[in-house]
Amino acid sequence: MFARRLWWDGDVAGKLCSKLGSFGSTVETTTLIGGHAITDLMSKKKIARQTAEEKESAEAVIPSIDRHKRHVDGIKKTIVSSILGIASGAICYQFLTPQSSNFSYLILLLAFYIQKPIYIYMGMDANQFTWKDWFYIAFMTMILWFVSWTLLLTPCQ
Repeated sequence: MFARRLWWDGDVAGKLCSKLGSFGSTVETTTLIGGHAITDLMSKKKIARQTAEEKESAEAVIPSIDRHKRHVDGIKKTIVSSILGIASGAICYQFLTPQSSNFSYLILLLAFYIQKPIYIYMGMDANQFTWKDWFYIAFMTMILWFVSWTLLLTPCQ
């Protein structure tokens, strides 16, 4: 925290350099931000460029086969959640009346619940899904359920 404050507060860094520099030696202030040694001579753009290069090199370490598999798995997640969302909306429209529309949430929950065995059957490791994956799956299913049921309930003119 002190290092960042020293880096961003030009007055403090300037006073420190002027006091230390008055003894006849050249002093270059060095600060540690985000694992990088920052000097007064380095620019913020150079720091951002170095950080971006490190991230790119980390991605380059991942084999292209894994990246391809993750991409295909993401497409499978999208397709399955979309189909089940639309199907659950159509089921709600076909079988529920306005008096029994409270059961629509149960149909939606069933659409969420049956997805894990489907992903396992498709060869995906559903136990390795993160919370973001499950949130995405639930969001897609719910939105497509809502949109399809709403469109089906809207009378044609």
